[in-house]
Amino acid sequence: MNDDNLTRRKQKTRPKAANVEAGRETGSIAAPPVRPSSEESFRCPCLVDRDELLSLIRHRLPQPIRQEEAFGGVTTIIAGSPGELVIQLSDDTVSIGIYAIRWDGPHTPVEHPKWLGTLNWKNLPEPDLSVILHSFTFIGSKLRTSQYRTCERCGEVTPPEFMHNSNTCQGCAERYLGVVH
Repeated sequence: MNDDNLTRRKQKTRPKAANVEAGRETGSIAAPPVRPSSEESFRCPCLVDRDELLSLIRHRLPQPIRQEEAFGGVTTIIAGSPGELVIQLSDDTVSIGIYAIRWDGPHTPVEHPKWLGTLNWKNLPEPDLSVILHSFTFIGSKLRTSQYRTCERCGEVTPPEFMHNSNTCQGCAERYLGVVH
């Protein structure tokens, strides 16, 4: 059998496959994708408004919740006691952070969050926004509570900013060690 006959025989026995190139069939005419003509047509019907977003956020946070309204429409939420998470919500962004305190003096604690991230929530559909918020709040809460320490003297679980050292809270340091804050 010569090479021409062998080639013809292989071509006859091979199943006819669709001619596929870069993920699409070639040889057929497909209609071009339809492009919406205005930006409004890109809006997902499942987008949330600011009040719905606040409700969605509050539902995921540890209790109690303290909410403050600032000039310019920024809402700040501090969740947990002692504080675990800080959320700042503006008209188009939401920022999630771990609650922290910086001491500006011996009796002057100042809230100073460690920000995990900021996202533009206006164009995110509710299911995606819900998953992202859940991830940030869950991780932030776990990171914050992992920093708490148990005082060896009183047994209280205390956030790091209220510890005198790695094993004694400030209250016990004043009471038992004579420390004055």
